[in-house]
Amino acid sequence: MNVGNLFQDVNISELMKKLDILGDNGNLRNEEQVAIIQAGTVLALCEKWLQHIEGTEAALTQKMIDLEKEKDLFSRQKGYLEQELDYRKQALDQAYLRIRELEDKLELQKRHLKELEEKCSQRDARALRECGPKAPSECHGPATPSYSIPIWL
Repeated sequence: MNVGNLFQDVNISELMKKLDILGDNGNLRNEEQVAIIQAGTVLALCEKWLQHIEGTEAALTQKMIDLEKEKDLFSRQKGYLEQELDYRKQALDQAYLRIRELEDKLELQKRHLKELEEKCSQRDARALRECGPKAPSECHGPATPSYSIPIWL
């Protein structure tokens, strides 16, 4: 509720002038003069209170404006942080997928290497059986064939 609107039809300065005119009237009894002085005091206090209330109202209005600006800034910052969080989550998910791919490739390479080792062992055993008591250099062909092992990364 706007306190200024309650007193918008009342002009305190005009009331003070009217009280001064009444006070200047010499035909007043003592109690009437005391009432006029008390009314003047009440009006002066009302004027000070209204000024204080208007100042407080202006300060509160400014504070509301400042809070709205801070709220808007906070909302924008929140939006930016949410976008950054989403981006980082996506990057982390992609990193986990890449790690899983590399682990799968490594497992495949290990199996391939094991198969090659088994084949080499079988060939070496056959070559030794064929050579018999001869030295491997006297045999037909190398005792240990060379294989290239592909590495996929």
